[in-house]
Amino acid sequence: MITRAAAVLVMTLFCTGQAQAQDSKFYYGLSLTSTDFELAGVESNGIGFKLGREFGKYIMIEAHIGNSSESSDNLLGDPDLTYSGAFLRLNLPFERMNIYVVGGAASINANLTGFDDSEVDRAVGFGFDLLASENSALTIEVIDYGTEDELELIETVQLGFTHRFDFPGLR
Repeated sequence: MITRAAAVLVMTLFCTGQAQAQDSKFYYGLSLTSTDFELAGVESNGIGFKLGREFGKYIMIEAHIGNSSESSDNLLGDPDLTYSGAFLRLNLPFERMNIYVVGGAASINANLTGFDDSEVDRAVGFGFDLLASENSALTIEVIDYGTEDELELIETVQLGFTHRFDFPGLR
């Protein structure tokens, strides 16, 4: 369900920006992700991707997708965690840095030996962008994907790169 919502969000982001090609505020990000699955006591590493659009200096919407998997000696086997979500981002801009909070809904799929579950629940987090140039930033982000049932809490720590671009005329 959330994966479909994230796909609709991505399409909406692209469609709304076509009329504003020169002033577009679209951005994408790639990150290395460390994931902590508290219920199983498993940590794994992976990659994440996000696509977003700014609506002024303070409000943005983002779609996230990522996967974290790793070989381990854990009795539960090799962890495989996949997440996707749609987020509202509230931004506090400074001269060379942005501090922000994100909140939204996410789909989490956890696959371990003896445990295979998928949940849709809330997700909240915070982060900051260290601006390298007008269009690029180094990003550090922490997001908690919380559930009340079996998955308990999954936390991701992401270190990545964000780039702003114009659509449809990429620079």
